Amino acid sequence: MHLLVTLILGVATAATEPAPALLGVEPARTLPVQHDGRIMPLDTLAHRAVERITGSRYCRSIDPVAIVFSWVFEPKKWLEAPIIKIDSRALADVIKVTPIDGRASYKQLAASGELGQLLAQARLGQEQEQTLSRLQEQALALQERISVFGNLIGGAGLPLVPHGRDVQAPWMSPALMHGYADEQTQQVQQAWQHMAEAFLLNQAGAFAKACVNFRQQVAHLPDSGYVVGRSMHREVIYNHLMPVRLAWMLMLAAAILGLMSHSVHRRWFDALAILVQVVGFSILTIGLLLRWDIAGHIPATNFYESLVLLGWGVGASSLISLVVLGDRTLPLNAAVLAGLFLALADLLPIDPWIRPIAPVLRNTVWMSIHVPIIMLGYAILAQAVILGHIQVGVLAFGRSDKSFSNKLDWQLYWCLMAGSLLLLVGILTGSMWANSSWGRYWGWDPKEVWSLAAFLGYMALLHARRKGFVGPFGTAAWSVAAIWLIVGTYLVVNFVLPIGLHSYASGSSEIVTWLALVATAEATFVAACYLRYARRRADTQPA
Repeated sequence: MHLLVTLILGVATAATEPAPALLGVEPARTLPVQHDGRIMPLDTLAHRAVERITGSRYCRSIDPVAIVFSWVFEPKKWLEAPIIKIDSRALADVIKVTPIDGRASYKQLAASGELGQLLAQARLGQEQEQTLSRLQEQALALQERISVFGNLIGGAGLPLVPHGRDVQAPWMSPALMHGYADEQTQQVQQAWQHMAEAFLLNQAGAFAKACVNFRQQVAHLPDSGYVVGRSMHREVIYNHLMPVRLAWMLMLAAAILGLMSHSVHRRWFDALAILVQVVGFSILTIGLLLRWDIAGHIPATNFYESLVLLGWGVGASSLISLVVLGDRTLPLNAAVLAGLFLALADLLPIDPWIRPIAPVLRNTVWMSIHVPIIMLGYAILAQAVILGHIQVGVLAFGRSDKSFSNKLDWQLYWCLMAGSLLLLVGILTGSMWANSSWGRYWGWDPKEVWSLAAFLGYMALLHARRKGFVGPFGTAAWSVAAIWLIVGTYLVVNFVLPIGLHSYASGSSEIVTWLALVATAEATFVAACYLRYARRRADTQPA
């Protein structure tokens, strides 16, 4: 029944959403536009705007660039279309709006007096520094979507023309441009009007010519600092390649093929799994290099980029282990883990867009050295956790043959050694970065404290193993527990602790809840395996 209702609503949404007059807008895709503190192609702004307003990143049947031009050139047909996302049914009920597939129209929302009252309460709470309710936070997010859509209606939200007197000043929409001679302004606006006319008449050829003319007119404006060249094309390629999505699909496909190869017992099948994994890793590497080139800095400045880099680190370490160790166990586990990290980055509601870097992080080479090293260390230690889970399960419930367990133990020890070494190098390079950015090597910031605690935790594990205090089961169980020091460094400091120079956001109860649930499940699993393992050892020992 629920599926039927969903299908009906989907059909209703498709039927009520207008279609742009012209779909062939390829020539306008690389038009430079200023947005969010940087110059980007119109293609990027269109994807971001459509995603922000509708809440849909990939599932659009119409080109976002065509949709944005339709909003600009034929706004009346969109005012009653249900395209603006509402975060919850509770919010829709409070503001007395009936959404279709979770969305409402601009006209509905503009007429909602209840939404205005809720927004007034939310703004008052912000002024008084009060904790906002969930509905108030959702209302503010909805207001932002309404504002983005409202600015695009008629073209005010398309800053396509640089300022004539100040290169650093915000760009202007063609309709609102100023600072140039009347003749120059008129030429740009006429070119823009020709684009609108060709779009509305569904004349793709005329639209392409008008687009070229508009670009030339803007580029010829004196002292405009207009961006031309291949950078816009590279970003469009990156947008449409979707390397993260393609990479995690290939990584998980490689994992499935690797599992199947154990049953098929064909070398070519195993080679196919490795080939798919290499292709996925290569695509991800190309995507990261493109993103690096577009942003002008290493893609590791926010949670999305760090999660992608973590997936890349897992993929890199798996290929290294394949060459060094000559065994398929680690690469198979890595394919699963890398696919999981990349899928989380791609599918979770995390901001994936390239944004300007914070001023304190600029002009330092240490960030480009420290971040890959530390993320590669995290990636290898994450693989150690997978091996640790397999090891405690094998020792507790597996067969009496110890050959597989011994191989797992050796691989786990290799991962712990390599990961711990990279943690140490990461701390040292991080201190150099801190001195370059903040003028001191070490300041007992929460991130620094957690990093040191994680390194010491793994050092204690390796020392205990070296001295014989723990055996294969203890090493595996300890590796499962030690990863929570990495989790604290990577997640708790960045998202939960409200203090520190490395905090990405203020406290989040949802993150804390999920971490607590996972930790409880981990502890239960290890404890159950230990009880079973201890019983098996007691049964096998002579009386």
